[in-house]
Amino acid sequence: MAVAVAGTFGWPAGLSKKPWQNEGFYLILTGALVVGMAIALIHLDPIKLIFWANVLSGVLAPILVIYIIVIGNNRKIMQKYRLGFITNIGLVTTALVMITAATLIFYGLATGQGG
Repeated sequence: MAVAVAGTFGWPAGLSKKPWQNEGFYLILTGALVVGMAIALIHLDPIKLIFWANVLSGVLAPILVIYIIVIGNNRKIMQKYRLGFITNIGLVTTALVMITAATLIFYGLATGQGG
């Protein structure tokens, strides 16, 4: 995680450098360690946290796909590089499958079949 965040901001990353050579990386690494320790100390089940993080990801993913469709077809933003017909069909199909999957996971959780 620390490598990804540091890379996003263009900070140097890696344990091969000293802490004063890449402060951002070590700050993120320390923050992740502190959060992990806090989760352990308050006795949260890490497997349930991973499960709910994945559920959240599954709910947010179709929303992001819909944004891609909207932005990709916007003439003002994309000008002549808009999405093609086949790409639109694929993205709409993907969004529908993901929305169906998210609906089914919540149905399963509500009826006691999941989680």
